[in-house]
Amino acid sequence: MSRLLGWGLFLLTFSIPAVAQDYCQWENAPGYFAKEKARLILDGDVVIEGTWVGVDTQAAKFVVSRSSNRKLYAGGLASIPKSAIREAAYRGNGNVGKVVGFLGGFMLAGAVAFRVPRVAALPAYVGAVAGGVYAGREVDRRWHTVRILP
Repeated sequence: MSRLLGWGLFLLTFSIPAVAQDYCQWENAPGYFAKEKARLILDGDVVIEGTWVGVDTQAAKFVVSRSSNRKLYAGGLASIPKSAIREAAYRGNGNVGKVVGFLGGFMLAGAVAFRVPRVAALPAYVGAVAGGVYAGREVDRRWHTVRILP
């Protein structure tokens, strides 16, 4: 059992890709973030989430859905100065983590199902597989940081 669990954890650990930092030009930022939920971290530790609509030479047009400082950036369309943006990120939406999580949960569930009483085997099996899928979904939905070049 420990060998199966060890291989399952090994495969799960090394199949999840590390967070890579992407790059894009200032003029291409709206196209880069198109149809994605974006997060901007601004000066003064203000975090806003929403949709990137457009850019001009010195400001970004952003539809704000959530803000850590509602006095500066309330909901709706806002113009954010280029100099105030420290970091930008988008939320990923893939399937690799869910598949790997399912397989990891499936292997863990197989190992656990033989060690528990027969009555508890099915709930343990379902719980392990569901936990693997949930963990994989959270990996897929992480924020990807993008460095915006001048």
